[in-house]
Amino acid sequence: MSYLKNLANSQPKDPLIDVVYEITNCIKTKKDFEQASLMVKQNNLTLEGVIKRTSKLDLEDLALLADKVIALS
Repeated sequence: MSYLKNLANSQPKDPLIDVVYEITNCIKTKKDFEQASLMVKQNNLTLEGVIKRTSKLDLEDLALLADKVIALS
């Protein structure tokens, strides 16, 4: 019964979480900031949107990603 109550109160999954996971994975495992910045642009994400959906990226990673996203503009 508790399961059904929690299910009724659950929020729909944010589809961008999977995209942000791929962006984070690209940065953390491959150090490929170019590909990560392309994914940000292709999915119309903002840096704020990326930051809100992950805590895995440190300040240096975010700064490098921001540089690459700005360079694409």
